[in-house]
Amino acid sequence: CFDFNKNLNIIVTGSTDHTVRLWNPYVESKPTALLKGHQTSILDVAIHESAGQIFSYSMDVVLKVYDIKEHTCLQTVILKFPRGSRVPDHGPFVLHIQKKVRSALIVCSNDCMAELRMGHRSQNNTVKAVQSHRKPISCCVYAPQTHQINRCFQMMTGCEESVVTVWDINS
Repeated sequence: CFDFNKNLNIIVTGSTDHTVRLWNPYVESKPTALLKGHQTSILDVAIHESAGQIFSYSMDVVLKVYDIKEHTCLQTVILKFPRGSRVPDHGPFVLHIQKKVRSALIVCSNDCMAELRMGHRSQNNTVKAVQSHRKPISCCVYAPQTHQINRCFQMMTGCEESVVTVWDINS
């Protein structure tokens, strides 16, 4: 898996050897940094340009946040999905950074979806659990272009039961 940011001039890769690598696109011989800490294969990486951070997500449902400049791990989050102790199945696109409406990282598996809001949290801010589908999710699509039609950002999920759910990310 990989992510590229033209403004920062950086390529980030994740691999089966549990290592996140930072690359200069013009230097192919070796990475500029190795970020270690994962215990299993890395499924996806994402660059958050304005925060100066890299997110990496591994097969054992662990999300790590790294500082791009310091090459240090800032936070490790072990996600708990509602399917018990079973590790969820993941598709090809696990991480998505939502920057337009509110700053959030969306983590998707075939069974469920998690939104991790970034930034500071007030004491009165509560999060309620939402069950999206009765059957495993088979696809997830983020559609930012829909905001021009009805002034909202939408995400659509579909499950094995042929049910499609349209999410208004604003609410």
